[in-house]
Amino acid sequence: MDYLANLLGGKNHFVKSYSGYNVTVNTTKLSPILQYFSFYPLKTKKYITYFNWVKIYKLVINKKHNDPESLSLILRYKNSIDKSPYNE
Repeated sequence: MDYLANLLGGKNHFVKSYSGYNVTVNTTKLSPILQYFSFYPLKTKKYITYFNWVKIYKLVINKKHNDPESLSLILRYKNSIDKSPYNE
């Protein structure tokens, strides 16, 4: 996790509630992740979750998240990710 955080210019945090680690990265530094998954696409059901996450990411990067219509779309994508049986 430290290597990944360093590679992306983020920070590694220990989360006590589930005794695990999270990497926090600024949205402007996520380009290597998108490039990686463009070159090596997911081949499992997680692709659907990733695809919806990319839609949200593009709306935020293009500063559309302040528009009420786009915000509604973001919430719909988020809810489909949260409720997805693929996240279990």
